Amino acid sequence: MTVLKENVERIAKPLRETGRFAWLAGLGVAATGFDFANKSFNLLVERGKTFESEKKPKIEKFGQETKAKAKKVTDRVEDFTRKNLEKGLAKLGIPTREEIQNLTTQVENLTAKLREQQA
Repeated sequence: MTVLKENVERIAKPLRETGRFAWLAGLGVAATGFDFANKSFNLLVERGKTFESEKKPKIEKFGQETKAKAKKVTDRVEDFTRKNLEKGLAKLGIPTREEIQNLTTQVENLTAKLREQQA
């Protein structure tokens, strides 16, 4: 049995060493990947900071210009809608807000005159 045990040990020792080296190589790959990921992340953060500081004024200007254009378009759409709605209501014989306000003012004036005459 001693010879068998020695033969098994002689064969097993290189296999254990090979397994250990494979394990260490795997850990080395993981450590290298981790280091690369950290360095890459830090590099990306620094590049992002630089890009932001260089481009931020342009991005803000673009945002302001876009808001101004959107406001103009919105105003034009509202004006177009209001005018067409007023035309449609006029065709149906429905008075506009301004016409109703004028009539209300006239009625109030006439009511005031009647009260004066009755007093």
